[in-house]
Formats: sequence, structure tokens, C-alpha cells
Amino acid sequence: MSVESYLNYLQHEKRYSPHTVTAYRTDLEQFDEFIKQTYEMKPEEAKYVHIRDYIVHLMEDEVGANSIGRKLSSLRGFYKYLYRRKIILTSPMSLIRAPKTPERLPVFIDEDKLDHLLDSGEYFDTTFPSVRDKMVIEMLFGTGMRLAELLGLKETDIDFYQESVKVLGKRKKRKNYSCHQTAYYSA
Repeated sequence: MSVESYLNYLQHEKRYSPHTVTAYRTDLEQFDEFIKQTYEMKPEEAKYVHIRDYIVHLMEDEVGANSIGRKLSSLRGFYKYLYRRKIILTSPMSLIRAPKTPERLPVFIDEDKLDHLLDSGEYFDTTFPSVRDKMVIEMLFGTGMRLAELLGLKETDIDFYQESVKVLGKRKKRKNYSCHQTAYYSA
């Protein structure tokens, strides 16, 4: 019951995106299944050692460090919620640290190869789908914006006079991209 009330809290009070709520649901259901099968207890009864055992279980299943970190973030939020509601007296997450994640470096695309792709006529013609696809590639690589940012663009976000694009990015941050910017890499 606590998991459902927490997810409702995230969705309705915190106004998390449906995607985030779904990810938290999956993480919490997986932990719930582990804790019930392994210890025959509810998640509300879990202690520090149970969480540590869950991390070991995930690592043995070769779950990546980034995924483990996200699952722990879900649990940290859940237990913080339980603590604030006075359902638990202390959070079992207080001493838990996520495993270190390797730093990802951007993968750069050779500018000549990108120019060949866009300009050779080999891949794009004058049909609408082809022109649209070429424009999408040019926007992504020419500005460095994320795909989600591009998908959220509106005509009013484009300033033709200043040759720039205003984007609502992650965590509702406003960004400006100049059309003269060059970012030939994928993040």
C-alpha cells in the first residue's frame, strides 16, 4: 500500500512525468519482490543490511552501475516519503552509497563524414520525409540539443532574426541554441 501511495504522491503532488513514475514503479516493484522472496517482509520493514543485500543481488545479476544508482534513488525517495509520513522511524538508506559510475566521454563524429551524409545526395532527396529527416540531423548535430528538446520545439521557439532556438530542456531549464553553433557529437 505504501508504494502505491508514494507513486500517487509523485504523480499528483510532485507532478513527476509519467515516464519517471513508471521507472520508480518498476524499481520499487522489483525491490518489493526481492525483499518478500528473500526475507518474507514488507519494504517498510527493510533495514540497512537488506538494502546492501539487494545491491549485492543486483551486482551479481550484472545490473549496470547507472541502473543500480537509479534504483537506489527510487528507494531513497520512497524511504524519505515513509519517514516524513512517520511510517518508519529511520531510513535504511541513510548509510547507503550508490556504486561509482564510469564517466562517459562524448563520442565525436568526424565532420567530413557528417558533411558527406548531409550533402552528397546519396541519402537524402527532395521528398518531404527526406528533407525533414535531414533537418532533424542538422538540428541535433548543429546545436547539440537532445532529441526530447527537439521534439518539444514549437514555431514560437525559433527566432529567425537572431538565428537562434529557445528550448525547454531537462528539469524545465531554458536554453538558447545559436544556429551558428557546431556540436558534431552525440551525448
